[in-house]
Amino acid sequence: MNRARTHNRAKPASPDRGSSSWTPPPIGQVRERERQRKFVEHFMAMGNATQAAIRAGYSRKSARRIATRLLSTNVHIHKAITARVAKLEARGIAAAVERDIILSMIARDPRLDISDRIRAIAELNKSTGRHSMKHLPEGKLTLEQVLAQSREVAAS
Repeated sequence: MNRARTHNRAKPASPDRGSSSWTPPPIGQVRERERQRKFVEHFMAMGNATQAAIRAGYSRKSARRIATRLLSTNVHIHKAITARVAKLEARGIAAAVERDIILSMIARDPRLDISDRIRAIAELNKSTGRHSMKHLPEGKLTLEQVLAQSREVAAS
């Protein structure tokens, strides 16, 4: 006789058993409980896990322990934070493109002082990785030489 189950403990409700407390997450979104969602929001805003746990509604006494557990073991929290970081980084890339456009406009504006235009070109070259310009033997470049070199690099 095989008695694998000798105690009479109720099994937790599983999603396929029709539990009324379980709802499937919306397609394409991370499943988060309300306090966990708030934790992620506050953590992203402050960067302090303990304070984020307190503001999300967890006990002050256990906030540090809960914050550590949420960040280290909760897959849903990890995915939510990763997704939000990626979204912020995508915004940063757009800002980099915008910065390059602004620097290009400054470099092309003939009304500005030549030193400002050269500085804009130098910053643009740094941001795009094209800052390895060759210097003349004297160590100085004229504006025409800088513009010619930047055109050559842009054409390649």
